[in-house]
This record gives sequence, C-alpha cells and structure tokens, in this order.
Amino acid sequence: MTKNIITILVQEGFIFIHKDHNNKGYILNLKYNNVNIKQISHSGRQIYSNYKKIPRVLEGMGIIIISTSKGLMTDQKAKLEKIGGEILCYIW
Repeated sequence: MTKNIITILVQEGFIFIHKDHNNKGYILNLKYNNVNIKQISHSGRQIYSNYKKIPRVLEGMGIIIISTSKGLMTDQKAKLEKIGGEILCYIW
C-alpha cells in the first residue's frame, strides 16, 4: 500500500524521488514546504463513499486517495471510472 501511495504522490506532483548517494535506497523529497495530509479512515473508523458523493478538497486544489476494488487511486480517477471505495486521506 505504501508503494501505491508514493506512486500516486509522484504522479500528482507532491513529491519527487532521488537515488541515495550509495545507490542502496531512495530519498523522498516534498515538492512544496507546506503539504498537508489528513488521515480519514483508520482501524476504528472506515469512511466509504460512492463516486457521486466523493468530497472535494480545497475546491479541487487537493486530492483524495481512495482504496477501491481496482486498487488505490485519486478522487478524480475514481469519478471517471465511476467507482467508490474507502477514503484513506486528504492531501492539499
């Protein structure tokens, strides 16, 4: 799940990846200094939404990561594919 979230954040332009100077690993850097992440679902409370009722973050300036039956995806992709799921977090 962590790799999928990192992939989404790279695709959306929130982070970028560098190889470690020893080529043993990777370094993740935030593209912006004030990136906020708010966890929505957790072990004691799962929040589900269908594609019609997925909320918007900051009038569309942020993204929502959703766990669907087709894997992790952003809110925009879930709306295009008309699929709902568990809302994991907001990023803005």
